[in-house]
Amino acid sequence: MRGPGNVLVDASKLYRTDDAAATVANAGWTLLSSNVDGTPGFSSFDFCRTQCSYDMPVVSPPGMPDEVWIGGATQYQELPTRTLRYRSNGRAVMRSTDAGVQFKDQTGDARHEWESIHPDIHEFAFAPGGVAFIASDGGLTRTSGTYVDFSSDCATRNLIPGSVSERDCRTWLSSIPERLLTLNAGLPTLQFQDLAVDPTDPYNDLITGTQDNGSPYWTGSGWEMNVLGDGAPPAIDKDGVIHYHQYSGEGIDVNLEGTTTGSWLWIGDPLLFSPEGAAIFYGSLIADPVVGQSAFAGLQHVWRTKTAGNADKQFLVDHCNTNTGDRAGTSPASGCGDWVPLGGTAGDLTAGPDADKGGGQAGFISAQARAASDTHTMWVATRRGRLFISKNIDAEPASAVTYTRLDTPAQPRRFPSGISVDSNDANHAIVAFSGFSAYTPAQPGHVFDVRYNPATGTATWRDLTADLGDQPVLDVALDSATGDIYAATDFGVARLVSGQSSWTTAAAGLPNTAVYALTLSGGKKAGDRLLYAATHGRGAWRAELPDVKKK
Repeated sequence: MRGPGNVLVDASKLYRTDDAAATVANAGWTLLSSNVDGTPGFSSFDFCRTQCSYDMPVVSPPGMPDEVWIGGATQYQELPTRTLRYRSNGRAVMRSTDAGVQFKDQTGDARHEWESIHPDIHEFAFAPGGVAFIASDGGLTRTSGTYVDFSSDCATRNLIPGSVSERDCRTWLSSIPERLLTLNAGLPTLQFQDLAVDPTDPYNDLITGTQDNGSPYWTGSGWEMNVLGDGAPPAIDKDGVIHYHQYSGEGIDVNLEGTTTGSWLWIGDPLLFSPEGAAIFYGSLIADPVVGQSAFAGLQHVWRTKTAGNADKQFLVDHCNTNTGDRAGTSPASGCGDWVPLGGTAGDLTAGPDADKGGGQAGFISAQARAASDTHTMWVATRRGRLFISKNIDAEPASAVTYTRLDTPAQPRRFPSGISVDSNDANHAIVAFSGFSAYTPAQPGHVFDVRYNPATGTATWRDLTADLGDQPVLDVALDSATGDIYAATDFGVARLVSGQSSWTTAAAGLPNTAVYALTLSGGKKAGDRLLYAATHGRGAWRAELPDVKKK
């Protein structure tokens, strides 16, 4: 909250008590933070910004009661990427040696080409000799143990001599790490959200979204990355050239040249400026498996582009480059994206209360899947258990697209987390639900076989959960060649062999870890039948599925 004069009046603050063992209700807490810039207390004011429920460690090294470290979120407005006059190294990590009165910025080290720590800080640990270990969304970093005065660098930062910002800079940089060392080599730490696979080269061309660490792509021998920010579920066009990167919220980039550095183009304006609700963090994005340059994004409507963002590709190149483009305006009319909502007013799949499912709003689209056997069938689910099928998702005009709702009061009102459409039958899909049946005892189940009957406009649902247990299923993949089903869970990947009723471990070698998404590549030649798993914190994994012999 900001008060008169644009001063923050409600922000994260740091307190100290010198008698934590006191039995009185208030053990003499002292407020150390101040919203007055230029005072010592400002160095700890608003240190975790709007993310205090996510990153707010406050730690004192053992045996050093006057030293305290605080961590939170980066003060982006103080970085050279946002201002010519940058007075700090970001202040995501701050260290005090006077019991929290004045803090110094530990986020960068004493090099002009300093290696900053990831913006979101979660934990500290300490070793003898002044060494601090810093855990963040980017993994693990440590200090060298030596802290030096780097305030002379403030003279290079375009600060007005004698100004409050210049004084802040000299104070905050007066004792910083001589060197920060990244400890991530050989340590899988990234939270993979999803993997997209090039159908023409499923072994060597992948792109993945990682939480707050961009969208790395696989080259066949290692991971590289040239598009930063949050990495939501990505996509690859059916021809394998066009790649999509998705940020948190409703932001999407396209690369018309594969993963070429400097060629990422922003195409998210129509989505970003839409008033529609969307997933709080990561939305649904898919590329059409049959129609080139066609992709779909889920908000309250399904949104579609048939041109990979814009038919005028030169306009995208000239104006919409993610790093250098002028965006040619600040509205959907800018041309940086030509997404359109499908189905008109009736296409808002979240409209109206779910009275038949216990009340509440449907919220946003949680999962969508296009059939690989035609050009017009799509399955779509919303966050409170609605399931739809469209048999004309490619219709023109966009308002002509129609949907049929398939769920009934008998299905869970929980989060539909994945849809996998049978590549042999567009009216058949496997649908997964997250959450716990214990919370919806009248509507149990996590994995369902759903078959749509176009003649009646209804679907039959068959619960396949069996002995999988009451656990969230985070994604699902149907192997249409064998009928086997794969389910991603918090404990790995389970497999239900076609015709059986008992789930087993999908394959050996995968750690006992949360798998957030599955991607099955059918392959166009022997040896290309692959199942990919995106895990939270244990890397990306691949299993080779047996070739299917022709009869």
